[in-house]
Parts: sequence; C-alpha cells; structure tokens
Amino acid sequence: GSALTISGNVLVNENLITGNICEKGAKCSTIILKSFYNDRTISLKNNNIYGNSSIYEIVNEKPIDFPDIDARNNYWGTTDTDALSELVYDFAEDGTKSLVIVSPILTESSPLTPKPTAAMSASSVDQIAISTGSNEVKVSFKAVDGVAFYKQFYSTVLSPVSSGSLNTLTNSVIISSLMNDIEYNLVIKAYNLVSEIQNDQAITFTPKSHLSTNPLMPTQLISQTIIFGGVKLEWQNIKDAVSYSIYTSITPNFYSATPITGLNTNSEDFLKPIGTWYVWIEAISQDGRKSLSPMEIVEIE
Repeated sequence: GSALTISGNVLVNENLITGNICEKGAKCSTIILKSFYNDRTISLKNNNIYGNSSIYEIVNEKPIDFPDIDARNNYWGTTDTDALSELVYDFAEDGTKSLVIVSPILTESSPLTPKPTAAMSASSVDQIAISTGSNEVKVSFKAVDGVAFYKQFYSTVLSPVSSGSLNTLTNSVIISSLMNDIEYNLVIKAYNLVSEIQNDQAITFTPKSHLSTNPLMPTQLISQTIIFGGVKLEWQNIKDAVSYSIYTSITPNFYSATPITGLNTNSEDFLKPIGTWYVWIEAISQDGRKSLSPMEIVEIE
C-alpha cells in the first residue's frame, strides 16, 4: 500500500505529504514509483514529506535503465542524510532498480506547501500502564490531543535494535508473539502532521508464561471419516482447552510439521493430497498451557 503511487511523466511539486498510516509493515511506503508506462521523467521538488508511519518514504520500482529520479530540494523531517538513506528504497537496496537522488535537501519545511495543523499539546507520552501475559504485553497510556497516530517500538534489552513496531490509532494496544521470560524495552511515539513526541524513557517489561501447575491432559484422535477430498478428523474434547491446533507432515518428524491453528471445535475436515500423513493435535488452555497428542497416521485415498 502507499499514500501516493506515481507512474508517467510527473512533477510532484509543493505538496504536504504527512500523517499517512501504514498497517502492512514493510510492504508499505509513502510514495511508490511504479513502472507501468514508458515514462522517462519523474521529479519531486519543494515537498514536505515526513511524519508518515511507513518503513520507506519512497520505494522506487523503476528499472536500472530508467533515468535517476530527481527528488532534490524536499524537506524530509530530518537533516541526517544517513537516516534519510534508510527511508528511500532504490539501487542501494536492489541493484536492478534506478537511483533516487535526494541531495541537496531542504533543512526546514518548504514555505510553498500547504500549512499543516498545530503541534500536539503534550510534551511527552505519559501515564503508561503495562500488563504482561504469556507471549504478550497490554499497553495503555494517556491520549494525546491532536495526534494522528501512535507507534510502539519494542526490542529485547540484550538486542537494542528494534525487533518490531506497531501502529495504532488509539492509546491502547496488545503486542503479541513475544518471547516469555525475556526482558524488553518499549518506546511509544505519537505523531501528527508537524510534530513527534515520545515517552521520556524506555519502559521495561518481561512477558511471563503464567502456566498452571496442573498439566493439560493431551487429546487423542477418536475417529476418521472419509469425505470428498479427504478425511474428517475428530478428537477427544479436553476440559480447559479453549482451542486446538493440528500439525501435519508427510514424514513422522514433528519438527517438519505445518500447523493449522485457532480451531475452536474438536473436529476438522482434513483436505490433503492423496498419500500418508502424520498428524499431531495440540490442545491449548486459556492460561497458555499446551499438550500434544501422540502421532497419528492418516491415509488419504
């Protein structure tokens, strides 16, 4: 996804491009330069391009034989050319693409663009509340007036490079798929069209497994019914289990198995190609306990 997709002989001049929200991670960019037509000239000048939540401000998909993209004399919200190079995807990241020329840059906002809204009223993100669970953390904080979106950056204490980030429109979020019993740092930033604020210092938290001392009883397969295209599997319903996962493999090696997760009943239509399949069924409780069935063999004829 992108806020602006460009193809053709185009001049992008004197625009305010800010406050755009990306919710697809690295697949998003603020501006994408497409290669749909036999165009030869693309120029971006005197624009204010900053405060967007995408990984890249510009992604250039033009091939290497295309003339260099002229993106000089724009304001990017930074004067750090090394930081700016991280916001542009071009020949430096993919040798099959053409270059995007960004220098010289404007060191302050271009007066030719539309005027943005006022800065946010708060000086920092505060009143942060943290609640850890198994492989996750719930975060809430005081809402900031005038905010366009929030971004949560998190990393392990042992590896300070950001291991992930989330964009939200609200002042609460659940960050999941974390490692239990590992200490993390969290920085929350708020953005609007002209400013950026964050909490004064990183918040430290450690997800905990909170496993019960009572193990969850493993399930077992109780029936296989031939259906069109496969087999309907039914397994023993386990008390305390709130969901199940099925792991399948063409070998008896569990570590090569592919999971089917989030099953809310104790049966599933197993639609696979003809052959011998090895199956394990995992039961999962509300508090994160898990148990795995013995390996079962399923024949698809």
